[in-house]
Amino acid sequence: MLKAKLPAYVKLLLDTPYNERESGVFCQLMLRLIVLLTGLTTALFLSGCNTGISDKNIVFVGSDETERLLQQGDTSIFGTDGATVLVDPRVPWQFSQGHIPGAMNLPLESLFFDAWKLDNAGIIIVSGQTWNDSVAIAMSKDLLKKGFKDVRTLKGGLTSWTDSGREIEKGL
Repeated sequence: MLKAKLPAYVKLLLDTPYNERESGVFCQLMLRLIVLLTGLTTALFLSGCNTGISDKNIVFVGSDETERLLQQGDTSIFGTDGATVLVDPRVPWQFSQGHIPGAMNLPLESLFFDAWKLDNAGIIIVSGQTWNDSVAIAMSKDLLKKGFKDVRTLKGGLTSWTDSGREIEKGL
């Protein structure tokens, strides 16, 4: 009865006669099993319970709220204390094709070196190109990982901004 509750590899070990357990084939099988279990245990240990930043941490704002925050807060490209800063994480050539007025172009690739530009920002609003923009979402997550507290993502990005009848700027 106890034997029925044991894992298959333990049953195999118990059911194998002693003289066969010393054979090379059985030893190789057991060694592979041990390596597999050790690797699996190590992988589970290293991944652990992920308490990092995920999509659940992203706060989305609409075009209306973004415009209100930009008008209400002291906006500045380099973010004077408590300023609302609009960040566009697209590459410069995309940014120059059209962006929200007052947006700061901070490509995702350069965030590691240029995050200091946002040190004094109050609210950081990240605007991508369109709905579910992976670059904007990645930028928002990276900013949260770097310790910025009030990061929001413009839902729909530049597309929702223009669809709501708001103007854009061109150039750098």
